[in-house]
Amino acid sequence: MVFAKLVSNEERISEVNDILNEVFIEELKFNQEDMFIKPGNKVYHALVYEGLNEGKAVAVGRLELNKDEAYIKYVAVRKEYRRKKYGDMIVRMLVDKAQSMSIDKIFVEVPKILTDMFKKIGFKSYYEEKNSILYQNYIIMRYCNKTLNCCKNIKN
Repeated sequence: MVFAKLVSNEERISEVNDILNEVFIEELKFNQEDMFIKPGNKVYHALVYEGLNEGKAVAVGRLELNKDEAYIKYVAVRKEYRRKKYGDMIVRMLVDKAQSMSIDKIFVEVPKILTDMFKKIGFKSYYEEKNSILYQNYIIMRYCNKTLNCCKNIKN
């Protein structure tokens, strides 16, 4: 059984941190300080559980709100649970949360290899930058709701 839950700020933070540490610190060698919640920012986490009675937390993603903009960050799925569309589920939950708060400026920074997943959800390339953390090309993408004209000049 698969179960998903949206939590705010520090709620369930140990489960969030377990997945972030496993994927970003141990596997991808990110700097742990980059993942701390910034003071003053409203934060939501989407968690996916596999198993009975909320089983094991297997995926997480963060939505950081800053005034009228939202940033999806740290979408992570434990290695043994990948290719089950849990990342897609996380991103859609976070987009829905931002939209429910009337936020239409939703951004994400992703490696080029993941842009197709985000395009299927409704994101479009906003701009590309060289990320000094992993020395890979990353794309900044913006969510483009079909009813908004905000993305008419953004390329696919």
